[in-house]
Amino acid sequence: MQVGNGWNDGTDSVNQCAAMPGGYFTYQFVVDQSLLINGRGRYQCELLGVSNRDQCNGSSTECSPDVVKVKPKQTYRFRIASLTSLSALSFQIEGHKMTVVETDGVHVVPFVTDNLYIYSGETYSVLVTTDQNHSRNYGISINVIARKPETPNGFAILNYEPNPVDAQHLPQPPPGPLWNDTDSQRNQSLAIKGLPGYVPAPPRTADKVLHLLNTQNTVNGYKVWAVNNVSHALPDTPYLVALRLNIPDVFDPTPAPEDYDHSYNIYEIPENTNATTSTSIYRLPFNKTVDIILQNAKSMGGDSETHPWHLHGHNFWVLGFGKDKFNPSTASLNLENPIMKNTVPLFPYGWTALRFRTDNPGIWLFHCHIEAHFYLGMLVLFESGSDMVTKPPQQNMGCGKTKNYINP
Repeated sequence: MQVGNGWNDGTDSVNQCAAMPGGYFTYQFVVDQSLLINGRGRYQCELLGVSNRDQCNGSSTECSPDVVKVKPKQTYRFRIASLTSLSALSFQIEGHKMTVVETDGVHVVPFVTDNLYIYSGETYSVLVTTDQNHSRNYGISINVIARKPETPNGFAILNYEPNPVDAQHLPQPPPGPLWNDTDSQRNQSLAIKGLPGYVPAPPRTADKVLHLLNTQNTVNGYKVWAVNNVSHALPDTPYLVALRLNIPDVFDPTPAPEDYDHSYNIYEIPENTNATTSTSIYRLPFNKTVDIILQNAKSMGGDSETHPWHLHGHNFWVLGFGKDKFNPSTASLNLENPIMKNTVPLFPYGWTALRFRTDNPGIWLFHCHIEAHFYLGMLVLFESGSDMVTKPPQQNMGCGKTKNYINP
């Protein structure tokens, strides 16, 4: 089951620019106008601007809610994936509990919940038992959380067969939790534990620690996102190809900053909002244990957003979440049964602690899964063991300076 954003237009847009090699590009921030479940849901047809409203109305097949057919007294596994580019969501089924059993392909200690918080790029499996009144159907809904909603809730139907799906008697979708209940969202993340016997325990100590502060800043007067006061950008030439073929002047060789000034006040917009832009990377030792401490702060807009961070090429252990500034002497970290994931939320004015092994040679993105934040610089790159990667074939040539390496 896929949950995500529907079509958009330029309503409520804000033009922003991200620093890129050789200049800037304009990015248009757009609020979701529809939330869809399996590609269907409720559309705000008046925003489509079409002359023929039959192209978009609640009675047409294309615009009708998705129907999930079930039989009474059965247990079903729902696989739920968030395909949003902006919003975090809550998923719920009217009158039914859900037992969470898996996330990002990893088994978890099962726990029961009324709703599932899911962030962009995450996947979950939940078990649902159809033990309610089988003479009626039930509503399924998704609603925006972690930012003030400007989008109608998404809607689908849990159809107890052989009940008909009558457009005149649709079930009421559950409203979902409050969008700004950060404690509830954090508590659910804390409840996710790795299933013993399936999820290996993490190494007890780390060989290296990276402290990464998420902030919103300006570069040359343009609003961007930054990590340790650096708004990261991607060069035209792929990093790995440049390293394996020794192509010079592709990216900034200056080491990316591994820490920040811990006197930084995460609750205030800093007086000096200037950041720098860079194509630098983090060079990490191969086959070692690395901790990442993500720290959230106030944005230039006066709030602190939830950022779902995603790591390519690896799973990581989620050691913990906390409020306020990370303090290593008081932080509660789970070293016994943490879950392994590849995407994890960083909550407002809080921290998230991760641990992973640099056992996959190459150069890997670690970035906010909100598309606008990624393009505006909230990303870093980890390199380890790239010399072990086979030299790139001709099929990899063609971008940036690699055009010069295409055989005639």
